[in-house]
Amino acid sequence: MVKRGFLFFVFSFIFLFSFARTDNQQVEMTRHGGNNHNVVVPEVTYDPNENTISVEFEAEGSFTLIVRDVDGQVLHSVPIVTNGNSYSYDVNLLPENYYVITITSVDDGYIGVLETEAE
Repeated sequence: MVKRGFLFFVFSFIFLFSFARTDNQQVEMTRHGGNNHNVVVPEVTYDPNENTISVEFEAEGSFTLIVRDVDGQVLHSVPIVTNGNSYSYDVNLLPENYYVITITSVDDGYIGVLETEAE
């Protein structure tokens, strides 16, 4: 018979390990093109555990989030109508690869490179 103390230890370890992993990767976005130099660059993060990309804007407007592989093939293209909020999108990115993230609008453009890692 397994003792309660041992079960408590196992469940505690699993609980702590599941919350200890914060592997979110910040994607360094840079401004490219556009006319409005007062717009703050959106924050982009990749969560490999959930396989999602999150985009946070301070500006309002209509943008398109595009994820390309190293060969330039478009893997995801999502329209975003922002009002200063954060948005998350499910993506199916492979580990150990590079991806180019672009966020574009009529007036602005941002670009960044994401390197995914093996678990």
